[in-house]
Amino acid sequence: MKRLLTLFVIIILVVIAFFQYTNYRRFTPPSVYAYQTADSLDLGFYDPAVLETYFLKAEEVGSFGRYCWKTYGLDVLGDRPHNPNDQKLVQTYQQMRAHLRHLEARLKRSSVLKKKGYDNAAIRIMDTEGLSEEAYTQRQFFGNKAYFQLNDSGTAIFEAQKKLKEQGYELPVDGYFERLTEAAIKQFQTANNIYPTGRLDDLTARLLMK
Repeated sequence: MKRLLTLFVIIILVVIAFFQYTNYRRFTPPSVYAYQTADSLDLGFYDPAVLETYFLKAEEVGSFGRYCWKTYGLDVLGDRPHNPNDQKLVQTYQQMRAHLRHLEARLKRSSVLKKKGYDNAAIRIMDTEGLSEEAYTQRQFFGNKAYFQLNDSGTAIFEAQKKLKEQGYELPVDGYFERLTEAAIKQFQTANNIYPTGRLDDLTARLLMK
């Protein structure tokens, strides 16, 4: 009788220990599912909705990872499940993190661009149209033109003339592309190992504006 009682007590203790371990395992996931938000973000981003979405989605990612663990015992960061439903949950988690990284990259880039002197208007154009800094500068400088040449006029020509003047070339600074401007550009191109077309093209402008 005593042995039976002892055996019964042992079984009860094993059952209690099992459920305690199960509960501990359930509420103590093996991975950290919370998304660590970055520090170097532009908190003055041109579209506040993107910033708001970033922080909301960061919370959702952590919540979804914990939900998968508590509900299904699925570690979405460490497990490689064969069950189609679990595979879908892991894929969903990965897609959520990928979306967050995309938003984070945009906010980080905006912060970097602002340190270089760009404002929200410029950043909006680069962000929405996928332009590099170089492509943006070229568009601002050239507009819809591939290059400037004899008889053109405008702000871009004026800026180029100023740069040429600063470097010692003799020409008027008036925004009009006339013979003296063409001659100065040819001299500049020759000095920089560019074929001397006399046109103010992208390569010439980039070298000139350095």
